[in-house]
Amino acid sequence: MTDYREDNIQKESQSIEERADEIRAFFEEERLGELKSYLEKRAPEDIAELLGEFSVEEKLTIFNSLSTESAAVVLDDTDSRTRVQLLQKLESIKLAEVLDEMPVDEAADIIEEAPEDEREDLLDLLEKEDAEEVEE
Repeated sequence: MTDYREDNIQKESQSIEERADEIRAFFEEERLGELKSYLEKRAPEDIAELLGEFSVEEKLTIFNSLSTESAAVVLDDTDSRTRVQLLQKLESIKLAEVLDEMPVDEAADIIEEAPEDEREDLLDLLEKEDAEEVEE
């Protein structure tokens, strides 16, 4: 198994396109079961940077393969277009877990970016106390 620092050194020498191609191979070769393991070895910030390179369906598969903690970082760090696409497509349970994992101010920023007609639904996913803080 490769050491995390070694992965980072290798990753830094690769372009975004090369890193995205590594993930695309999992889709093309239908090795989705291995995708989760691959993603666990990557920094969430790097995954967030790469998400824009994929189709909406692939973004959703990648995002759903992440742990809740990593997904929270990815959702916060990814580009706004990808974030809105994920907010529209994610299952409520996964989205609630991710939003609850985030600091309240970050969750508020995410919800603010959502289409206005979806914001109330997103607030309903949060625990009552968190939802009240986000509304403030």
